[in-house]
Amino acid sequence: YRFPSLIQGASIVGPWGITAAIVFVNGADYHGMKRRNAVYLAAAAGMIGLMAAGLLLPTPTGTPIKAAVVASTVPQEEKRDDRNLLPLLEKYASLGKRAAAGHPGLIVYPESILPGYILQDEDLLERFSSLAKQGGCSVLLGTGDLRAGRIYNSVALISPDGEISGVYDMVHPVPFGEYIPGRRFLERIGLGRLAASFLPVDLTAGEGFIPLGKIGTPICFESTFPAPARGFVRNGADLLVTVTNDAWFSGSSELLDHFAFAVFRAVENRRWVIQAANGGISGAIDPRGRIVEHTRDELVFAVNAERESGRSPYTVAGERPLYACFGLVLFVSGLLRVHKWKRGR
Repeated sequence: YRFPSLIQGASIVGPWGITAAIVFVNGADYHGMKRRNAVYLAAAAGMIGLMAAGLLLPTPTGTPIKAAVVASTVPQEEKRDDRNLLPLLEKYASLGKRAAAGHPGLIVYPESILPGYILQDEDLLERFSSLAKQGGCSVLLGTGDLRAGRIYNSVALISPDGEISGVYDMVHPVPFGEYIPGRRFLERIGLGRLAASFLPVDLTAGEGFIPLGKIGTPICFESTFPAPARGFVRNGADLLVTVTNDAWFSGSSELLDHFAFAVFRAVENRRWVIQAANGGISGAIDPRGRIVEHTRDELVFAVNAERESGRSPYTVAGERPLYACFGLVLFVSGLLRVHKWKRGR
């Protein structure tokens, strides 16, 4: 991800295609040097060309949008304590006012910023609705959402008139962190109390990658996979905004890993990616995978991004071309095996 020119092929073959290309290049290079065969070396050079082929695609240009990103560093223990609700509310309200002072079109907060259900609490919601109205901008924020007895990990978009214009529910909750896989089975075999002691209640999964006002909003864990971002773009998203709480992994290499995934999501779909993190790395990446902004500090920064409308080959076709290549490799390998067997008879 530090050398985006080498991963431009992800906009054609996706991340798995880049992985396959790396394996192929190393294998061909090894055999080429071992056997002194130019064919292998040429194949390696060809695959390197594929990895960079996305450079030949036109640079996307779209409608400008100025976003203000709120980056925070609230420790996980403090964030989950209900007694910190009001202090945290004041912290995020203050950061929000600082963000609005720059006259952005969009203010972005991290995942589940308060230990409460903002959308179900009129007083909490009013603070962020007022921010949107006073700033004349949209506000995107992460919050837990309680509906019909079920809990969701959600992102809400508040319009400039202070109304909720849409809510996205996380489709892929984190295993063991947000739900226990096989909980019902564990309950049937008498291990329900053990599961409950680990995680009392499962989060409910959302039903689809539906953009909020044409903004795709992967939540935390979802940005580590290509499918959610691609799903948002296929459904009309012209901008990708990841909200995340990485305070779980404070001080670990996972913070950098998580941000690196954002670079791939940008290249794969030819979209700007903005990441608003608590306890992690916040930043912005352009459609070529170039890191425009990044920080681990608690601050507000502005991003002059663009809302793109086109689709990359990978967004359109996904992994299907890669599957076809694998099928071709298996077919050719089979023919070579048969040919070798016949010659040995």
